[in-house]
Amino acid sequence: MFEFPDSLYCDVRIEEVFQTRIAFGFGDVQEMLERRYEAAFVRVFDGKRWYYSATSSVDAVQEHIDRLASLTTPSQAVSEHPVVQKLEAHRETLRQFSGPQSVSSKTIKEKYDLLSHYFPIIDSYDHIRLWTARYVDELRNKRFISSKGADCSFDYQKIGLLFSYEMSAKGNQIKDSFSYGAHVYRDMEAQDRKFANTLNRSADFLKRAKSVESGRYPVILSPQAAGVFAHESFGHLSESDTYQGDQTLKDRWVIGKQVAHKNLSIVDDGGVLGMGYTPFDDEGTKARKTYLIRDGVMAGRLHNASTAVDFGENLTGNARAISFEYEPIVRMTNTYIEPGKTPLCSLIGEVDNGFLIDTIKSGFGSTNFTVSPIIAYRIRRGTIAEPVKISLLTGNSFGTLFKIDGISDRASLGENPFVTCSKRDQLRLPIDFGGPYVRISEIDVVG
Repeated sequence: MFEFPDSLYCDVRIEEVFQTRIAFGFGDVQEMLERRYEAAFVRVFDGKRWYYSATSSVDAVQEHIDRLASLTTPSQAVSEHPVVQKLEAHRETLRQFSGPQSVSSKTIKEKYDLLSHYFPIIDSYDHIRLWTARYVDELRNKRFISSKGADCSFDYQKIGLLFSYEMSAKGNQIKDSFSYGAHVYRDMEAQDRKFANTLNRSADFLKRAKSVESGRYPVILSPQAAGVFAHESFGHLSESDTYQGDQTLKDRWVIGKQVAHKNLSIVDDGGVLGMGYTPFDDEGTKARKTYLIRDGVMAGRLHNASTAVDFGENLTGNARAISFEYEPIVRMTNTYIEPGKTPLCSLIGEVDNGFLIDTIKSGFGSTNFTVSPIIAYRIRRGTIAEPVKISLLTGNSFGTLFKIDGISDRASLGENPFVTCSKRDQLRLPIDFGGPYVRISEIDVVG
């Protein structure tokens, strides 16, 4: 397909993208957009440095290859370079969303009708003062071709609805949302009951939520909250470029070190069909299940080819870019806590005075982390009681990992197409996270 220059390594990443965006707010359509584009990112390596170029014309890729090659110092030894040797060369095609499965087969009117179907439901709630609605979809076909012989391609599709709203009554207020995501259009239909249940939960919180005293309490995290905790407390630390070249941190975070309670295992896996689905990363590496923590022990790190060579470890399939305009860097895909063996009812039943964190609005972390809940409930004498207002959960990430004393026997991914992750200048990368219900023996709760 392309003529790759001698004595250089070269790869080409081609993206063919279809997207729909519909936004409704303040009683009117704010945006209704469809777009298609095809573009490419080209890399050339001469054994000393990388040369990059991006183009919105796939027909011009060969010109970009030749131009970048003219800037290099070719070396016959480039094929022996450790990074080039590390790179994989798969020849495989994975397609799931062509033909009637593709979101491009639906009209934009059909998509607006799907969104507006839910308008009467949200309008029926008297306490809602303001609401907005969004529909998004994206079909992305990716192909990776390299001078090592790689030629692999896959497609990825996501569809989502998001209703954000504010409820208020008698001086109380709650900002909440309903989101739903899927990979095929038919799974987006008939979500009326889930939407109504979410609105009812918000209305109940508005009417009955009580304040809490700040302090240290046992807390149970929902799968959503547990996923955010895993992503923020340990996921980013597992991105090896975070401490590439920093020997002090390398010495501190050694594979085989006990870093959490013995029951905790955290995984990253781009091969799972979640919102972070990446069966081949942007260097052509095939996805694999990577344990970051296994039975409480640090078991792995996330890598691109450069960091894998630097650490002397295996590739993991985590070289990702947000679009054709950017070079791949080390990023998470689908990150989750593996299920344990304890039924949820037992986790709750063993708590005398604590909280269940149901939904959250944000989470941040590295050495220390914070989680901002939306909906939470008091646990009193082993029973879920009234909803409560909690501003923050906060703590030391690594100390808290040792305080996990219960993990439920069922787990799930969030499957929220509006959840993204930002790192450096690469913003809003699709990822997914989740897990089981996770109990922490004590954590700082700010009322």
